[in-house]
Amino acid sequence: MKDKNHIFINIIVVLVVIISAFYSLYLFSPPEAVSKDAPLSSFSADRAMRHVREMCQKPHSIGTEEHGRVREYIVSEAKKLGLSTEIQKTTAVQYYRHVLLTARVHNVIAILKGTDSSKGVLIVGHYDSVLHAPGAADDGSAVAAMLETARALKHSPPLKNDIIFLFTDGEEIGLMGAKAFVDEHPLFKNIGIVFNLEARGNTGTSVTFEVSSENGWIMKEYAKAVPYPFAASIMYEVYKRMPNDTDFTIFKKAGCSGFNAAFVEGFVNYHSMTDTPGNLNPQSLQHQGSYILSIANHFGNITIDNTKETDVVFFNPIGSWLVIYPGWLNLPLVIFVLILYALYLGLGIKKKRLTIMGILGGFIIYLSSIVLICVISWLVQNGIKSLYPHYGHFYSYNFYNVHFYFYLFAGLVVGLFSVLYFLLFSKFKAENLLAGALTLFMVIMIFLYLEMSTAAYWVIFPLIFILLAGIISLFFNFSEDKKYTGYVLIFLLAVLPVIFLYVPLIKMLFVVFSLGMGFVGVLLLLLLLGFLIPQLKAAYNINKFALPVLAVLVVVAAFVGGHLNSVPNKDQPLHSNIIYCLDADRQQAVWASGYLQPDDWNRQFFSNPRIEPLNDFLPGITKTYLKNDAPLVNLPVPVVKILADDVEDNKRKLHFNLSSSRQANTMILFFHKSAGITGITIDGKPIDHERFYSVEESGYHSMFYWAVPPEGIDFVIECEAEKTVQLLVIEGKLGLPAGPGIEYKPMPSHIIPDMEFSHMSLLKKTFIL
Repeated sequence: MKDKNHIFINIIVVLVVIISAFYSLYLFSPPEAVSKDAPLSSFSADRAMRHVREMCQKPHSIGTEEHGRVREYIVSEAKKLGLSTEIQKTTAVQYYRHVLLTARVHNVIAILKGTDSSKGVLIVGHYDSVLHAPGAADDGSAVAAMLETARALKHSPPLKNDIIFLFTDGEEIGLMGAKAFVDEHPLFKNIGIVFNLEARGNTGTSVTFEVSSENGWIMKEYAKAVPYPFAASIMYEVYKRMPNDTDFTIFKKAGCSGFNAAFVEGFVNYHSMTDTPGNLNPQSLQHQGSYILSIANHFGNITIDNTKETDVVFFNPIGSWLVIYPGWLNLPLVIFVLILYALYLGLGIKKKRLTIMGILGGFIIYLSSIVLICVISWLVQNGIKSLYPHYGHFYSYNFYNVHFYFYLFAGLVVGLFSVLYFLLFSKFKAENLLAGALTLFMVIMIFLYLEMSTAAYWVIFPLIFILLAGIISLFFNFSEDKKYTGYVLIFLLAVLPVIFLYVPLIKMLFVVFSLGMGFVGVLLLLLLLGFLIPQLKAAYNINKFALPVLAVLVVVAAFVGGHLNSVPNKDQPLHSNIIYCLDADRQQAVWASGYLQPDDWNRQFFSNPRIEPLNDFLPGITKTYLKNDAPLVNLPVPVVKILADDVEDNKRKLHFNLSSSRQANTMILFFHKSAGITGITIDGKPIDHERFYSVEESGYHSMFYWAVPPEGIDFVIECEAEKTVQLLVIEGKLGLPAGPGIEYKPMPSHIIPDMEFSHMSLLKKTFIL
């Protein structure tokens, strides 16, 4: 029977595919927020929001006055709940991403004592924000959820194990509070599992995106505990290969078992002044809280002495349904898929519905289509970035209108793919094209199994479903020529679980990478379309122009929608960057911006701009800045007090104190290598990181010191006798300077400072000691 007699069934197939895609996104949603009238033993986002509003009124980066106020609030609330509370005050030191970081940190530790604890459950969230963000989501949502969970637990039956709430300090500057806790606090040795909460946006589903290695036992228990679990071992495999870090990184490196969860939508508000309580989604807060409370209740009542077990595979096939199976099962599954593939090809060739050349052609066509469409998408992505350069002021070019570009690229990919395959359907059988695509998936499956074993499920199960559908259609003679209804329905049933598995991940990847690396989501969508070739043929049979035209309309509508929402305003303000840099040695000053194109506000500082590195202020930093000469302002310089200077065994030992006359919060320090420095002690802590002394890229030993205390920083330097120590100090203080010749218009409502060294005054001073 000809295609034109099956219009109705083809329409049903296409509609079911589209509805399933949107429904899968709906199921990938956080739970409804619970009101303040809920039972006292339950978690309420409404109650937790009170803490968010109280803590996140202003930015509270480490060492600021507001940061201290937030800390006092956490301590006060913990004590009100009757928790055993303390502040760990110390100087934290670590070598992080090739830089030595030091900071004066104040961790808050609050303990809900268990009845018979051998190992504790550690819940972690950081209470510091970045320089210019109120931090309602990042990470006020975690802190508020922890306090609300502690309150709920106080109204619940006692737990066996201690629940330890660790409110870390200095996460935003390099995980400093977590490092101090692991290195120094005696409680660390009593930790059974760790649960860390983060936010990379201000809305969306909270996803457990990272787990510790040897995660078999904890994931099985996690599945028992959590009411809305969203997790996938493919995220675990990918994340552990990326350079991203959270506080959980410190605990994982120390051998702890545990989980890391975050919500990532609303990425444009990440590390921004728009990360306010009013912009935080209560549903996302509810989801975080449901995690904490359920994990505390579950792990708080079981033995957590032995938490290591062989890695498992875990993923959500639909909504929050979590599937877990042993990692060793992947090998039998891969073998099973290979058998199905051989049976499918053999049966298809025997029945003369598949041909070797047709399969090879389908493979080449599919692979070429992926490459071609990825290249086109990359060109479109760069075109959008060129048309709207201010998108570059945001992480991954993620402006407020980014959801329009998700649909733009979805329409572009579907449109291009459908046009290519619609042209080929008249020359190639759809079954050969599908078999060629499945051949590429076989290669991907083997690669994943060998390189990222617990991520192989992502291809294994779709292949099982589609290959079984193909075998059934061949065995029962379902085809496009006869028994057409059975043919399309069997492939539709096979592809539905693939849609539910792939579409939420496609959306998440686009949110995470946005216009910065949009091809990641494009690539995943192209892989999904490879499984959808029979459904594309159904769309072709309805009308060969309908789907491409619909895709074009989506692209045009999305582009227009993005354009109409591309202009910054008070509801979607533009990030701006300006720094005042004073060289006190040479009595020179410049304005500098990390954005090479001035915006509506900071243009006033760049009447005669030039583009150069700031290496006269930041040695070894090659990034270019927009610069302009600035008036000199008489800023007080740092003070060095020599406390002791001795020579023993041909080694000089120099003890001095470095303080800020203007109470600057941050110092970047460069010790010139000409002194032959062999040891540095900071606030009584020896620096024993070998690379700090041996790095060859620069002529300096460099370090950051955050939250400079009023009494200054205590240094002991060991170097060659008779050598002088050249110390270059770059001191950073929030706020632009005031003085003669310094006049500028106030910042309008549609512009806000970004999270970098922005709206700061840097002062450079060299000391010869």
